[in-house]
Amino acid sequence: MTQPERVERTCFKCEVTDSHAHHVQYVALNHPVSGQSVDLSITRHIQCCAEDGCPICEIAVKHAREILDENDLLPSDRFNEFMASPPREYFAELFEVHGLTSPEFDYPKEESRPT
Repeated sequence: MTQPERVERTCFKCEVTDSHAHHVQYVALNHPVSGQSVDLSITRHIQCCAEDGCPICEIAVKHAREILDENDLLPSDRFNEFMASPPREYFAELFEVHGLTSPEFDYPKEESRPT
């Protein structure tokens, strides 16, 4: 399996520029008069985003903590590897808590869904 190309980004919180796992919150607007597009996107390391209270990143860090050593929880290659292939339980919790779906997580059968 080939590794995805890693893009360097600057974390909005800690201001470190690197290619480690980031949560990018895309916001793009078109100016109402000129029509010119403006990119207001914010990127943070997943760990920094979790510290700021992002519920999605908090789940990622929680599951990483169960698998990785404390040093690997910092922005690192091991954390990138975890995010590239997280356990099924990570996707299940994202679905259960936030209703987020992904190709890696199949919907539970109708009879097993809570009502």
